[in-house]
Amino acid sequence: MCALLAFFSFVLLLVLVLNRLVTQQVLLLFWLLTRDERLPYLLYAVLLLPGMLVHEGSHWLAARLLRVPARRPSLRPRARGSRVVLGHVITAPADPLRQSAIGAAPLIMGSSLVILVARYIFGVNGPETLLPGGQSFRELMGQLVAVTRVENAWLWLYLLFSVGHMMLPSESDRTAWPVLLAVTGVSVLVVFLFFGVPASLVALLNGLIWALLFTFLITIAVDILLFVTCWALNRVLMGRQP
Repeated sequence: MCALLAFFSFVLLLVLVLNRLVTQQVLLLFWLLTRDERLPYLLYAVLLLPGMLVHEGSHWLAARLLRVPARRPSLRPRARGSRVVLGHVITAPADPLRQSAIGAAPLIMGSSLVILVARYIFGVNGPETLLPGGQSFRELMGQLVAVTRVENAWLWLYLLFSVGHMMLPSESDRTAWPVLLAVTGVSVLVVFLFFGVPASLVALLNGLIWALLFTFLITIAVDILLFVTCWALNRVLMGRQP
């Protein structure tokens, strides 16, 4: 379990790093094409529109299910200086449990969509399929190449990119998490000290970790493909500059 948590933490860190690198390359590509300071951010917001719809729609739906008043999602980007803030949902104040659930909704919904597309469109059945441990590097590359032969593959890959980049909770989404994590941590510690470690809880945590690991590995594969593509295009465009 400790080894799995360590590997999961490494994969999550890799997702965050690749997310930033891909964003930089995409914004650079839009700047090279437009030579404008603000337009690249607006174009990037349009590019992420499906993921933004899932993200904000998840917040709104979770709030409605938990009986927390919420305004309808806004998907219109808002300019703040030279940057653009993507969509948002305004909800009424709630207790830490419900507020945390609303904040985590995009991760739950986004992960579910990524797993569904990966399994039923691309035929990737689990995280072990993306790891080279049980297969040769050539077999792994063959599987990744086969993905591009799926009908409408680039459309599905675009959806995975958009949803993958928008599914992680933002800073405002994590506002209530410290209180909830502290209470949960103390409660779990008390249960463990007096009753031991329930096997059902370990199995549940293990399943959740593997599901998120599967989601993050898919996101990493798509991000690497997009990063390489944008990096190559940027090198070509910069080479044509007078």
